Amino acid sequence: MKRVCLLACCAILSGCMHSAPGEVKKEPAAPAAKQEKPELSAALVEKSIVKGKTTRDELVASLGAPNSVLKHPYHVPKVNTPGTKLQIPPEMIAVETWNYWKVVGMDMPLLVEFYIDETGVILDYRVTDKAATAKESVNSPSPAK
Repeated sequence: MKRVCLLACCAILSGCMHSAPGEVKKEPAAPAAKQEKPELSAALVEKSIVKGKTTRDELVASLGAPNSVLKHPYHVPKVNTPGTKLQIPPEMIAVETWNYWKVVGMDMPLLVEFYIDETGVILDYRVTDKAATAKESVNSPSPAK
């Protein structure tokens, strides 16, 4: 009797179970526009950045995300006082310094530092290109003895 009840319960429960869905064709997602980080070069920085106009959003759009960001909590605020001719370096006014670099092997031949103010505009940038300075020193004539 127990077996008959058990079989009846199994038969009833198996009728409640549904079959696995048929083979569903999944369309591959449309390839999103992958924004690859462009090859960092001094020429690319010179072409894409305008001091005092380019914003950090435009910087990310043209060069990708920075390798590091340095915050300056003790920066000198930008003061527009008429009659003063004091020139404060952008490094001191900047709220953040964004660093981009290119690594080749164990060397870092290119380093670019962007100085960004509190409004998100690039005040200035500095490019340190070891490869270019090495080529210049090789091609320049040595001083006569």
